[in-house]
Amino acid sequence: MSVSDETISLPASFAIDMSALLARVVTLRADLDALANLVQGMALAVDAGRPASTAGSLSAIVSLGPQPEAV
Repeated sequence: MSVSDETISLPASFAIDMSALLARVVTLRADLDALANLVQGMALAVDAGRPASTAGSLSAIVSLGPQPEAV
């Protein structure tokens, strides 16, 4: 390989290496996004499986129409 061939192939090799590195970073980002979605789904499933909190008191009075008269 002559000197001119080496100078041409060095930038090309650098560009190929940078493209490969960028592709790996993009793949890693996609994997991290998928992992975050999985963890979020697991957290929602665990939260849905918990019993309702009984620490507070929830009460409601509901009336529909007039009360019946006592006979």
